Amino acid sequence: MEPPDQAIARLEAERDQLKDRYLRLAAEYENFKKRTAKERAEAWVRAQAELVTRLADALDDLSRFAHVDPATTDAQTLHEGVDLVERKMWKELAALGVTRIDATGVHSTPTSTRPSRRSRPGPPTRIIRWAGAAGGLQTR
Repeated sequence: MEPPDQAIARLEAERDQLKDRYLRLAAEYENFKKRTAKERAEAWVRAQAELVTRLADALDDLSRFAHVDPATTDAQTLHEGVDLVERKMWKELAALGVTRIDATGVHSTPTSTRPSRRSRPGPPTRIIRWAGAAGGLQTR
């Protein structure tokens, strides 16, 4: 049998080791949380920059159409130009993983998470889903 003084010393040493281990793990976990939050923020900034870069050309084309003189341009030409810009934008969005969902007759309010039946006439609401590297972003 171990003398009481030695048992107390051994148990105190074991307690100190476990406490040190616990404090190190807690500090490591806090550092992990800070690092992942920083990485997530950086990934979001990179994703936004990539989106703007991809859409810049299509937005430039759209800007040109916004400044076309309607008196000198016929409606068919304007329609074709806007259609080309739309296709260009969807091509770039598709490259980022954005897909269109048919939402004909479905309306969504900003406060709801589920679409509700459209109560008023008008064009259908477009619903976009994106599951990118930064997480699952859904826009309705």
